[in-house]
Amino acid sequence: MSMWSRQTEYDRPPGNTYLSALLTVLLLLAPTTQVLANLYPEKINFQHVLEGRDIVLGEVLSIYQDSEGFMWFGGQHDLMRYDGYQFRKFEIIDESGKKMPLKWVKQMFEDSRNILWFIGPTGMFKLDRDLNKLIEIKDDPQQSAKITQTEVTQIGELPNGTLAVTTHLGLFLVDATNGRYTTALR
Repeated sequence: MSMWSRQTEYDRPPGNTYLSALLTVLLLLAPTTQVLANLYPEKINFQHVLEGRDIVLGEVLSIYQDSEGFMWFGGQHDLMRYDGYQFRKFEIIDESGKKMPLKWVKQMFEDSRNILWFIGPTGMFKLDRDLNKLIEIKDDPQQSAKITQTEVTQIGELPNGTLAVTTHLGLFLVDATNGRYTTALR
């Protein structure tokens, strides 16, 4: 400190001032929390819905509530639908007819026609609600870039009903009625 400057109380570091202000605010709010607790005495109860069931979701990567009220859970090991009472596992069926779980579902989307779309590292699927099964969106052999060759990062719907699917390879436009797609940007 030079001989020309003089330290005043305003020049001191504000550490203690901030701490005092924080404590004052907390003391003023303490009665408010008690008043709110008296206004809303109900407790929130949580129920473990998987308890006692033979369901292994693993890490849950995505959660979605569809237009019919079902809750969908995309897990590390399965895709599950919950109706408020029970879970139903959705599987994909390969060319040989073998059932396989749909794993690592990271994106779920419901379009304006109430078609549910599920996207994971194994591809893109839509739910046929009449048959209650998943239908795989197959890669088009005429397209150089394939949706299943890359990770889908986002899905949305354009005003004309076409799905816009962004991936690490670019933007794909998917016809929601037949599942065919074109590469828009690369």
